[in-house]
Amino acid sequence: MAMNGTARKDWAAERARKRDVISVLKPDGLAKTLDDVEWETVVLALRRNGGDVSMMCRELELGRSTYYRWLKRRSLDEDHWR
Repeated sequence: MAMNGTARKDWAAERARKRDVISVLKPDGLAKTLDDVEWETVVLALRRNGGDVSMMCRELELGRSTYYRWLKRRSLDEDHWR
């Protein structure tokens, strides 16, 4: 049974609320940008790891230097998360 656009958005939103799931859809049903998904992934992993950058990097298989370059590219520093 195929879902219409509204049902698909509702399903994705409900699923994201229930678990640590990042929806690739915006509330209007359109796809999020890769940058938005990347941002949500890092924020979710940091929260799940209590703000521990080492644990977050390990979970995401991301080098710390890559993470710091990612922060710098967004003009942020580590204190942004605390």
